[in-house]
Amino acid sequence: MTDRDEAFREFFEAEQRSLQRFATFMTSEPDAAYDLVQEAFVKTYRAWTKTRIDDPGMYARRVIVNDVRDRSRRRKVRLLRPLADITRDHPSPAEGIVDSIIVVDALKRLSALRRAVVVLRFYEDMTEQQIADTLDRPLGTVKSDLHRALNALRPIFQEAGTSPVGGDA
Repeated sequence: MTDRDEAFREFFEAEQRSLQRFATFMTSEPDAAYDLVQEAFVKTYRAWTKTRIDDPGMYARRVIVNDVRDRSRRRKVRLLRPLADITRDHPSPAEGIVDSIIVVDALKRLSALRRAVVVLRFYEDMTEQQIADTLDRPLGTVKSDLHRALNALRPIFQEAGTSPVGGDA
């Protein structure tokens, strides 16, 4: 093992737990955090072998932050693509764009799980049981989440004069 590899191994052992905690706080998802940390170590090692890194811990954290931001951007693009399909059903392109903006803004106000329940129910057309199975949550919890989410969304849509989640909203 070279001195460079030995130094990286020591860095890995010293920073692995700290980086794992950092990534978990960034994502709130331990599995995703694990993947991010592994990718950060790979990128840090590549940079380690090519250039001198003054603070490898900071470098690895920057890699994690950048990867979280990139994943977030990609996720937003994936979420917005179905909305583009929805706008095609509207008679006016302007109305579709406005409705899409209202829906995206309203969904941002929900917790991630309630947002998922609403999207799976109304945009993926899943039954409550299918949603419960998909999210690995009890059926009663899914029903409660859906009810509370619709109660939170209803005033937003009424104020905007639209009902993008169907007649049930």
